Amino acid sequence: MKNAQNPQYFTTSGDIALSLNDSYHILQTVRNGKIIYLPLYILTFPMGQYYKTVEANVFMNNNPDPEKLKTTAEKLRWFRYKNRMLQIEVAQAIEIDRSTYINNEKVEHRAYPHENLKLIAKLYSIDFIDLLDEYNMFLYNGQGKQIQAIRKSMNLNRDKFATLFGVKHKTIENWENETVTVSKKTWIKLFNL
Repeated sequence: MKNAQNPQYFTTSGDIALSLNDSYHILQTVRNGKIIYLPLYILTFPMGQYYKTVEANVFMNNNPDPEKLKTTAEKLRWFRYKNRMLQIEVAQAIEIDRSTYINNEKVEHRAYPHENLKLIAKLYSIDFIDLLDEYNMFLYNGQGKQIQAIRKSMNLNRDKFATLFGVKHKTIENWENETVTVSKKTWIKLFNL
């Protein structure tokens, strides 16, 4: 066998004599009247996979306990990394668009559809509640009765409560009837967080 001091041996071009599968091939070339066979193994990996692995390791090292994470977005990332899954794999498993799932891990000031979170929790074999941040837990526990309890504890009717928070009477009614979801920004204001 020739060594690295003979660069011609290592830069040989040839024809594929045999393909065993998509990755493994046998090359054939002629050198000095002799037929030479060389193995060729083609390595493939998803683009960006190394970067994502490093990102996941850094995130998991910085956040060893998912209970200490403050947002649903962070919890979704934590459990996905723990289960060694890609965003596309989670999206496919729960049958949503990949971009929708990506936004679930990015946008932190939003209400998450409980149906999707329940599917994700089932995928990871965890309790659905483990994915909820305080705001989404508030929504899950019924925003209407909680807002009504706050309003009544302050001895305010809907008009006065609406004035206090700079919204219309109808908005308070919609929140209490749960026909409109309270935004996270308003929820923070309601609970002085």
